[in-house]
Amino acid sequence: MLVDLVEITTADNVSLDGAFFEPQCQLITENHIDGFLLIHGSGGRFYSSATRTMASDLSKSGYPCLTLNTRGHDTVWIDNQAGTFQVTRSRYLMIAS
Repeated sequence: MLVDLVEITTADNVSLDGAFFEPQCQLITENHIDGFLLIHGSGGRFYSSATRTMASDLSKSGYPCLTLNTRGHDTVWIDNQAGTFQVTRSRYLMIAS
């Protein structure tokens, strides 16, 4: 399945990556759902197997889906002095507009 890769820049200039899954068919019934926004848990990523499978299944059912990374995705930074990887495990405040 082909998807459109997207990049969103936050107000404080952080780039967050994601993927847009277009609907693969026309919805047969009327409902009140326009689409889905799938956001992974702390330390995850927009292209994880579970997120990708869910978005693919929803798009095959006629729903558009957007999967996005958060600030705490994957490995956040490398400590060059210590030679270690640091992973963020934190809570997020998400504001929908």
